[in-house]
Amino acid sequence: FRGDPEYVKILSGSSVEIANIANNHAYDYGEAGFEETARTLEDAGICASGFARPGFVSVKGATVGSAGFYDKDHSLSEMVSAVEYMRARCDLLIVSIHWGKEYTHEPTDEQRRIGHALIDAGADLVIGNHSHVYGGLEMYKGKYIIYSLGNFCFGGNSNPDDKNCTIFQQRFVLAADGTVSDGGISIIPAMISSTSRTNDYSPRIQGVETGVELLSRIIA
Repeated sequence: FRGDPEYVKILSGSSVEIANIANNHAYDYGEAGFEETARTLEDAGICASGFARPGFVSVKGATVGSAGFYDKDHSLSEMVSAVEYMRARCDLLIVSIHWGKEYTHEPTDEQRRIGHALIDAGADLVIGNHSHVYGGLEMYKGKYIIYSLGNFCFGGNSNPDDKNCTIFQQRFVLAADGTVSDGGISIIPAMISSTSRTNDYSPRIQGVETGVELLSRIIA
């Protein structure tokens, strides 16, 4: 997969501040392609993180760390070591991971094991992607694991069967002693398209009826 570097303006013009670029297509064009992607994002003011590339941004005086993994390219011990390294260098650590089975809503036992280990290592939030469909979420030791958000701005299929997706928002409270606590979450039901007939690449927030139905399925 590749795209015109000018497309980065879609992100920079939409308040995207951090991009995880660890996924199964990151090296389709080799090391040079990966580095160009990271450089294009950074030149646009977007922090690029993923694989061995840690990301750090400052938010309201706090250092937010971003780590990104593709589970097929990292062992669990490698991911845990990376999270421990970053945990010591930031106030808040968000981990994004490309994992799981495509088109499967339920997390695997392996995903659960990895998610728990990342929290144990110091992650404050684990956000999963790759399955192309929404998944469940879990609170583990006071921290959230989002097994899959689903697609959002997705150009890989002109008319996917399942157009549901979610937006996850979380507010964090950082105490003076460095302790991070949950300040509340929102799970916003969305669609990858403004029409059910095709994919017009214009995501929208769902209405009450379909939104409640989607949230009920996620809870289940």
